[in-house]
Order: sequence, then structure tokens, then C-alpha cells
Amino acid sequence: MRWALASLAAFLAVATPAAAAPDQRLSAIAGEIVGSPVRLECKPKQAFPGGAIGTAFHGRALIWLREDHCAMLQRFVRAPAKPPWVPLPLPSLDPTYTTLVNAATAVAHEAWHLRGVRDEATTDCYAVQLTWRVLVRLGARVAWARAFARTWVPMVHGLPAIADCRDGGKLDLDPRPGWPNR
Repeated sequence: MRWALASLAAFLAVATPAAAAPDQRLSAIAGEIVGSPVRLECKPKQAFPGGAIGTAFHGRALIWLREDHCAMLQRFVRAPAKPPWVPLPLPSLDPTYTTLVNAATAVAHEAWHLRGVRDEATTDCYAVQLTWRVLVRLGARVAWARAFARTWVPMVHGLPAIADCRDGGKLDLDPRPGWPNR
């Protein structure tokens, strides 16, 4: 019984929205994608079932992002143009790069859910197109962010496997050539 009460108390401490201060910079980036103010909070891994990285709370303009992924984005903000941030293909998937890609893509992904997109494949398609923009808003140079996303998004996520998620497809957010990272 004590274990059950302790577990419930731990869950409530993690799951209570007021338990964390919002990350102002990430909140602003998500808000730009949504088109209205958003509160993005960094939460412990235990708050996410099944290995999720983020979640969006519709009607509350709230996004939770795993705190280890928030920490990676905050680390990137401190030094966006210095090693180890080299956008070259590497022989293996370095955890630093995969976490950075997953974190930047998750911010865009959850923001698209707050915009009202419910379908996961469509949300994924929109998110991979904006990963580089999230990195630019965090301080990266445009050319670097595009090269990084062009290399790492397909390696980490693959590109969404739906017919309209392609250059010139119905889900293409920008009609100019160079999909997904203009």
C-alpha cells in the first residue's frame, strides 16, 4: 500500500503542469509554429509513456518535452556553431546528433498537434520540414541548419512514408525546390 501511495505521489509530482517553469525560448519557437502563445515545459522521462519525447495538450496551449531533450537543445543554444555540431554524415548514429534531431523535430511535431493536426503521419511530415528552422531559432546559421537537417533527419527519422509528403506534394509547406529543408 505504501508503495502504491508513493508511486501515485511520484506520478502526480511529475504530471502536475504547474510543477515546471516553461522554457521561454522553446515556448516562443513552438508558438511561432502554432501561431499563438504556447507554454513548453521540460519534464522527467517518467512523465512519458512508451518512450515518447513530447506530448501536446490540446485546448491548453501546452507542450511537454522530455527534460533530456530540452537539455540538449539548451546545450545547443550555448554553442550552436562549435563542435561537436558538425553536419557531416558519420558512419554511425551518434547519440548527440540523434538527440538533437529528435528534440528539434519534437518541438515542431508537438506544435503542429497544437495547430490541430491530429494525424501522426501528417504531423511527422510537417515537423521534418521545420526541424532546420527550429535549429535556426536556437542560434544556428541557416546554411548549417539546413545541411544538418538534410543529413540527420532522414538518418534518424526517415522521411514520412506517405505519398503527399514530398517535394511538391500536398503536404509540402514551401513550394520552392529543396524539400524538406529549404
